[in-house]
Amino acid sequence: MGVGLLVAGYDFTGPHLYETSPSGDVWEFRAQAIGARSQSAKTYLEKHIDGFAGQSLRELVLHAVRSLKGASQEKLSQDNVQVAYVGKDTVFTTLEDDAVREYIDIIIQEDIDAEAAAAPAAMVEDA
Repeated sequence: MGVGLLVAGYDFTGPHLYETSPSGDVWEFRAQAIGARSQSAKTYLEKHIDGFAGQSLRELVLHAVRSLKGASQEKLSQDNVQVAYVGKDTVFTTLEDDAVREYIDIIIQEDIDAEAAAAPAAMVEDA
């Protein structure tokens, strides 16, 4: 048996994100996802990572939650999503249920808006 971990921290050299594996290997990443269905989250992070620099904490958390959409077999909810962050002049912070729900609601609304925007185009193609 073993455990894989993502360990995040911030020191005088900047932010750090490490993955440890059950074999004892350790890697450093700028963004990473682990777990049974993590590949879609990794793909999302790889696709968007170049745009992360200079974004607000809010936007970065939204990216993290968006990356979970494809990795979860369940609908995203405050019961199956946890968010925590750490950074310069910011202690390790875990968001509580209502704060997590706020981000999930934004992602759900983005999906609704995207479907609505795509619907007229689909009708025109069918004609």
